[in-house]
Amino acid sequence: MSSKNRWMSINTFVQTLPAPPQEFAWAWALERAASEPLTVHVVDELPIETRGRPNEDELILWFGAPDPRSGPSLFNYLSEDERTRAAKFRFEADRWAFAAAHAGLRALLGPMVLCAPHALRFAAGVNGKPYLDHTGRCAAVQFSISHTRGCVAVAVAGRAVGIDVEGRRPIPDLMAVARTAFAPEGQAALIARSVGTPLFVCRAKRLSGVRFSLRVEQLAMPRTADRDADVAAATGAMQAAFETMIRDAPDQWMWAHRRWD
Repeated sequence: MSSKNRWMSINTFVQTLPAPPQEFAWAWALERAASEPLTVHVVDELPIETRGRPNEDELILWFGAPDPRSGPSLFNYLSEDERTRAAKFRFEADRWAFAAAHAGLRALLGPMVLCAPHALRFAAGVNGKPYLDHTGRCAAVQFSISHTRGCVAVAVAGRAVGIDVEGRRPIPDLMAVARTAFAPEGQAALIARSVGTPLFVCRAKRLSGVRFSLRVEQLAMPRTADRDADVAAATGAMQAAFETMIRDAPDQWMWAHRRWD
């Protein structure tokens, strides 16, 4: 089977989805200010038509649900190194999830950088995150992949990007997780959404001498059937409010998260 025909048949093995099913939680992160415009494209079929690499204000997402029975066939889409890594998974479901994510990434990136998917080369960067080991057209393409049993996700952008998909499971103490993983505004949004309290942001701005102005603003706390979306919306609103305050008086901004990134 020719390389072209082989890659055209990827939809036989991986079903493209408009979004992960309800039993999966997913999120993406992009290195950008909350106030910057962003266009999000969700790929509805692979392979995509030939197109240029994404601009800095674009995010391209692809979600897939591979068929476990087609797992071995997906190996045809992988490099020798990727096949070796896939073979190390103990369970078949994990093996085909890995294969589907990497095959989908190749099918997505190939047309963007005008390179045959099977010819794409990857290398490990800082902390092991992969990047395209090409020069020129590929240099500005950033990507991230995630896979779990039953679903895979790929994000491609013109700046640093990350994506994650996980199967939903009960968490007995959600706040314990939030205290270790969330920024303070995310913790506040989760508490407000969970117990029904209002959300406020407060700023103290020095005017002159010992004179200060104090500004307190109440933010809307969404309360829909989707708690995760409500928390994300409230967290985004807080971050946007903080950004406005910082831009107004950047010399007075103090880092309050108790850590530097």
